[in-house]
Amino acid sequence: MDNDLYFWMSVLWSFLIIICFVDNLLIVFAIAQNRNLRGPCFMLIALSSLGDSIQVFGLAPKIVTYFMFGLKPMDARTCLYLELIPLTFNGISNFTVISIALDRLFASIAPQTYLGKNVPVFYAIHIVLIASYTALQLSHLLRYFEDGEVHCTMSPIFMGFARVLWFLQAMLTYAASVVIYLVVTIVIRFKTLTKKETRLFRSLLCIFISMLCGYFMTCFLGVLSGGELREEREQLTMDMLIGTPMLISLCLNYFIYFLTSTELRWTFQYQLRLLRGMQLTLVTPAHSFTTSTSTTSKPSENNCDSRR
Repeated sequence: MDNDLYFWMSVLWSFLIIICFVDNLLIVFAIAQNRNLRGPCFMLIALSSLGDSIQVFGLAPKIVTYFMFGLKPMDARTCLYLELIPLTFNGISNFTVISIALDRLFASIAPQTYLGKNVPVFYAIHIVLIASYTALQLSHLLRYFEDGEVHCTMSPIFMGFARVLWFLQAMLTYAASVVIYLVVTIVIRFKTLTKKETRLFRSLLCIFISMLCGYFMTCFLGVLSGGELREEREQLTMDMLIGTPMLISLCLNYFIYFLTSTELRWTFQYQLRLLRGMQLTLVTPAHSFTTSTSTTSKPSENNCDSRR
């Protein structure tokens, strides 16, 4: 395999990591900005997006090390310290998939009960479940951890049987989510829900399908790659090729919500207007502020009123 391919894959991953971090963080900010998006489901979406945004930095140490020092391994314990926060958010991101699915199942089967639920208790249940899942994942990591040297990303830090348990834990979560989404889809076909609830479920279903496609494509490429031994650079390049579909699926979250969710799209457009306004402020000539305020105050007030 061409040695230059590893360099270009590292460049591609650098861009994907930045895109994934920014666009998932924009989802979190959008939900925080819009008071109409403060419901439990949107808060779970924000938590999931935050998890996706932070966990991608678990892929960064190997890339940074490569560009700074070349293709050199890192002390495993140092890697563990670097990966601890991204791995924690990886667990949060994985389980919020099923948390969101359960929320939609509850909302579709018993809408009146869902509206009258005790919100603090509802949040507490989800927090306990997410924390338990994440703690279990980290316990596998620490139980089978061994000192040595690794090319530092999430996968190599799960050593021995811990990697199998990590994979099975994620696979069971996705499998349960598939079943729940199928049940919700069937329920929606036979029950009348509000357009807002239907649109929200459609957005979440598109996100889930995108994630599943990335996950199964990564697994498929892993199977195709086989288990034969390769030269180090070739094996690391193959690992990056295998992980690319899953990374791309995480980058698509913002764009899927923009296309399918009216509520989030309005907030995203507001964010873009704010950004354009900041850019205009930065490039406005100084002499433009010397114009008479009497001729500009009324139009600006009218504009504010019209926006309201």
